[in-house]
Amino acid sequence: MTAGKTLPNYAIYVVDEELNPLPIGFPGEICISGAGVAIGYLNNPEPERRFLKTSFSEKAYRTGDRGVLHADGALEILGRIDGDTQVKLRGLRIELQDIEHAILKAANGLITEVVVTTRGNPTILVAHVTLAASLPLPQYMRPTTAIAIDRIPLTNSGKIERKALQALPLPSSSPQERSPSLTSTEDRLAQVWESVLPAQTHGLYTLTPTSDFFGVGGNSMLLIELRNVVRREYEIDFPLLRLFEHSTLSAMASAIHSTPESDKPFTVDRVFEAAIPSSLLAAEPSPLLVNRIRRPPQVVLLTGATGFFGRHLLQSLITNPNINTIHCLAVRDLSKLASFTHSKKVVLHAGDLALPNLGLCSATFAALSSSADSIIHNGADVTFLNTYESLHAANVDATKTLVEMALPRSIPVHLVSTGTVGKIVGGDSLAPGSLAQFLPPEWFKDGYAASKWVSEVFLENVGRELGLPVVIHRPSSITGDGAGEMDVVANVLRYANLLKAVPESAVWTGFVDLVSVEKVVQGIIGSVFENAEGIAFVHHSGEKVVPAGKIGEILTNDGKEEWEILGMQEWVEQAVEKGMNPLIGKFFKVATLEAGDRGYRLDRDSCNALDQAALSLGSYIELLKWSLSWDICFNLVFSRNFDAFGKFAEQFESG
Repeated sequence: MTAGKTLPNYAIYVVDEELNPLPIGFPGEICISGAGVAIGYLNNPEPERRFLKTSFSEKAYRTGDRGVLHADGALEILGRIDGDTQVKLRGLRIELQDIEHAILKAANGLITEVVVTTRGNPTILVAHVTLAASLPLPQYMRPTTAIAIDRIPLTNSGKIERKALQALPLPSSSPQERSPSLTSTEDRLAQVWESVLPAQTHGLYTLTPTSDFFGVGGNSMLLIELRNVVRREYEIDFPLLRLFEHSTLSAMASAIHSTPESDKPFTVDRVFEAAIPSSLLAAEPSPLLVNRIRRPPQVVLLTGATGFFGRHLLQSLITNPNINTIHCLAVRDLSKLASFTHSKKVVLHAGDLALPNLGLCSATFAALSSSADSIIHNGADVTFLNTYESLHAANVDATKTLVEMALPRSIPVHLVSTGTVGKIVGGDSLAPGSLAQFLPPEWFKDGYAASKWVSEVFLENVGRELGLPVVIHRPSSITGDGAGEMDVVANVLRYANLLKAVPESAVWTGFVDLVSVEKVVQGIIGSVFENAEGIAFVHHSGEKVVPAGKIGEILTNDGKEEWEILGMQEWVEQAVEKGMNPLIGKFFKVATLEAGDRGYRLDRDSCNALDQAALSLGSYIELLKWSLSWDICFNLVFSRNFDAFGKFAEQFESG
């Protein structure tokens, strides 16, 4: 709803949660200041919260409304900031209005209004609209259904009545319909789906051979339940990964009934994937342009700036006096970097790693190619249950795109890779150096690690054959303030400190290699300022190597006060009460139970498939790998053994 432009003697600001003004186009809370603002409410303590002094005005009023200021000065009101639009779904915090805006944008005028609400248990997302496909949203944020209505209900003040929408009945609650074209195999599996899918979605869809489990009400939690039912009904131990890879009814039915021989291992064609395409061979460095690279560098291109580590990189670049401009590329959500736009050095480029040219127009692409002095490629799709094929565009093609940008002027490229690539080597240690001679083994199915391996080898080929300066960085387990909610190391450190208690960890084996985010940032930025030549490999690790079984002991010794040592089950329960995500808590419980009761230990042959582990442990690890994004990780511990605890975490956390 557009409110128009500001009246005389008033000023409108849109601020973030800390009351800092946001740039034009960024959504936040609407504040009003000016001569017309009162000093407060009569006989009401509300002024202390609503009327306040801010950095931009001696007297301002917090409206409690969410809005955005446009370049023409018009104010658009997006709704209330009262908590009813921010929900948690399967452990992930979601802003419903972000989904609504994505639907409107994708509709391209076909939808005029949309409101998303939550329903049922298990919770699903429902969109009421006054209809669109190809939503630019991850799977867990996609509404299960979109319902056309005559108009969106409003309050007397003209604001969206979200609770009234949430109370509207769904179109049908009849039994799930099945297409008569289903084969007997598909029909049997359709009945299994029906037993798992939320009852409130029954009747909304007709199950056909092409129906996708995640498109008819399924989600990551229900996929685990589906696996349990499949195991019981078909008397087979079917890998969760394969259910995800074959998510349509027809494909899943065929996969379940296929012979073991048809389950081909994941492999990567090194020659094809890491070879230099002919289009890049035509873009060899020009001797006339090489000297135009400024030393020290003044213009830096950065991908992956919105994540935990990327934000620290960006902040370090901003504070560096030698850097004049930082171009943040492939930014899917510009609002995530709103707090950095106060710096005139920062230039944001909307886009996506998976898009051609990262979403840049040809003119901008050429301009960056002709002006940049260094490229830091930190971005990647880290959806861990995805296959190599599904990650190829964001993780491999994006690397090739940046090389295409770098070659004409021989701009040094710094790839932030991951120690996870060391799993391909198959040993207990990984020294800095090339992995080009190692092929993914037959058991290897980790799409993310494979995509990083291909990127590394591709950059080596470009550096060796075309002379492009390349530095490959492999960080270990990065720690620091702002670590992701789903990061295992960060959760142990954070909640041990909150509880003044540590979990008993005698059953854990292996090592955890910890390094501060500041040290890794310092190392990478320092490398950027060196005169890069040829191909270099840098490992950022070893600041603190902790035996997994000694984590509790080391934490207590580091503090001046004596902390209590609790059993893992009790420690997790207290940590969850303090705010730990229940999924992480469940992971700790299951992992410890398995290690303690059975002495289970993941070796290289089972570390990627996980079906050889107990169902509960394997399911939770695979769920976390898929559902959670990782900013800090248990990476491969350089020159150290790593098993049970370290490998469990390494399967679903990334650097």
